[in-house]
Amino acid sequence: MPIPILSVLSGLHKSSFLDRDVTPGVAYVYRVRSLLRIGQEVIPGEISSTVSVTARDNTPPEAPTSVRAVAISGGAKIFWIGAKDTDVAGYRVYRRKKDEVFQQVGVVKAPYTFFEDMTAVAGTAYWYVVSSYDTAEPANESAKSQEAFLRP
Repeated sequence: MPIPILSVLSGLHKSSFLDRDVTPGVAYVYRVRSLLRIGQEVIPGEISSTVSVTARDNTPPEAPTSVRAVAISGGAKIFWIGAKDTDVAGYRVYRRKKDEVFQQVGVVKAPYTFFEDMTAVAGTAYWYVVSSYDTAEPANESAKSQEAFLRP
């Protein structure tokens, strides 16, 4: 397949180029040629060696919203409004007790937006947060949601 030629004459004084029209997972091939302008004449230099790069998705999805936790028989049920991004693969649920750090307690595949924590002990106060992750390899994880508090 022929390689399209991209001419950036307006950028004659630049030594870099940012290609914003790429698709994650697709390999792109680039070569560079310098141009020397003398008056109205443009003199081309040698063409560089080929450089190949594969575009990567580094953008995490948005965080889930409206996280709620309710006590149920034998544990807790956590539910939320899912991220609206089109490449959300699932959600990670984290829990902590007072003065502790969050630990992951569950993973839920999209499109589901609830999790039953059957390891929650009745009478214990818990805080929960949820993050979303996408289909990229490796997956990008969103920021954590606002905390939901489960009263003892």
